[in-house]
Amino acid sequence: EYLHSGKLQELEAYLDAYTESLPETRSLIYCQNHATNAVLGYFHQQAQRHGITMDVFVQLPETIAIPETTISVVLGNLLENAVEACRNVCSGEKRITVRGKYQMASVFFDITNTYSGTLQKSKSGGFQSTKSTNSGLGLHSVSQIAQLQGGILELEAKDGIFRASVLLPE
Repeated sequence: EYLHSGKLQELEAYLDAYTESLPETRSLIYCQNHATNAVLGYFHQQAQRHGITMDVFVQLPETIAIPETTISVVLGNLLENAVEACRNVCSGEKRITVRGKYQMASVFFDITNTYSGTLQKSKSGGFQSTKSTNSGLGLHSVSQIAQLQGGILELEAKDGIFRASVLLPE
C-alpha cells in the first residue's frame, strides 16, 4: 500500500522494522556445488532442530558431470537416515559427520552418525530398516544409484557409530 500510495519513506521504514523482527538466519556455504550445498543446509537445519551436532567438510566444485538430482538423492537419503538415527539416541552424544570430495572424476561422501540399539542385517547384506521389517528404501536407492553409476556403497555399524561411504564416478 505504501508503494502504491507513493509513500517510499514509510515503505522503507516498514521494511527496515520488518527485517529487524525476523529471526537471524545465515546461509552457510559448505561447498561450491549448489545442489549439494542446498541438501547440506537443509539437513544441517534439521540436525540443529533436534539437538544434533553436525560437522561438515565437503569439497565439490560448482559443476560436475554427475546430475544434481543424483547427488541430491544420494546425499539426501543418507542424511535423512543419519538425522533419524541420531534422533533416536536417548543418552550420549548425537553427532553427524559429513566428508565429501571430488577427485579423479569421482564424488566421494563419507557420513558417520551415532545411533542406539541393534542394527540387523537383511538377507541381501544391507541393513534392515528400523521402521519396518524390510530393508530401508533410502539405502536401497543409494545402492542402486551407486551401481548404475559404476560406483560403490559401503555400510558399517560398530560401537554405536554407523558409517555410509559412497563413491560415484562421473
